Formats: sequence, structure tokens, C-alpha cells
Amino acid sequence: MLPMRQGERIAQQSAAHVSFRDQCVHLVYTPTAPVNQDAPQGVDAFGQPVALDVFGQPTMTYQDDATYPCGFSLRNTMRETQTGDALVTVAQAQFRLPRTAPIQSEDRLRLIVRDGEALAIPVEYKVVSDPVRGPTALVIKVERVKASQ
Repeated sequence: MLPMRQGERIAQQSAAHVSFRDQCVHLVYTPTAPVNQDAPQGVDAFGQPVALDVFGQPTMTYQDDATYPCGFSLRNTMRETQTGDALVTVAQAQFRLPRTAPIQSEDRLRLIVRDGEALAIPVEYKVVSDPVRGPTALVIKVERVKASQ
């Protein structure tokens, strides 16, 4: 099989983008810097100092970035996780976004439109693996974090 020519790849990407009936907001991870030197602090994945919460975990904040057309789908896989005394089932999903979207593995996505209809309560998802850049779209595996307020 011959490799795709540039024109063929652009045509496939355009066809993929037309199929994006959902919209999401890219939430960029921003480590919270310590307020003062006496505050408990740690180091994030990039070696930058961050403030710690009462459990010694880095406090994370997310800044709204851009809104993208996307394709959202729930996957047929679930996993169970222990939370205190409870066993919680976590549904997994995936987003397809334009290849140019600058999504990183520590970012989040907020689903705001589903099948062309605005959601009354947007839903936030965390990225759980490195985004995969395919020939027509960026594929991102996610897990639900919470419903946005």
C-alpha cells in the first residue's frame, strides 16, 4: 500500500472534523505555587515547587484554555478503585479532537455539548494516558472526575 499523500490526509482530517458533534473545554494544568516559605511545599512532575494540601498532596489547579469541537464516546471498559472503605467503579471514555489541540497528559477536558445539545451540567474528565496523534484526530483516553458546578 502506498503512503497517503498530503491532499488525502487533509481530506480525511476534514471529514473527521465534520463528525465532531460535541464540544469540550481544554483545562490546562497549573501547579499552585506555595504562598509563603513556611507553607508545606513539594515538587511537581516538572521539578517546580508546589503547595501541598492537608494530606501532603500537591494542590492542582486547572485554567480554562480553548474550546474545541470533539467526538466523545464511552468505552466498554471499567475499573474498580478502593476509596476508603468503598469500592468505586470508574467508567472510562475517550475524546477525539483536532490533531492540532495541545492536550498534555496532566490536563483535563470539560464536556459542554453532547450530540449538538448543551449540557445543563458540564462534566469534567482527567486525561489518563498520553494523547495519541492519529492520521485524522488526536485520541485521548479519560476518566470522569466530577460534574462541574
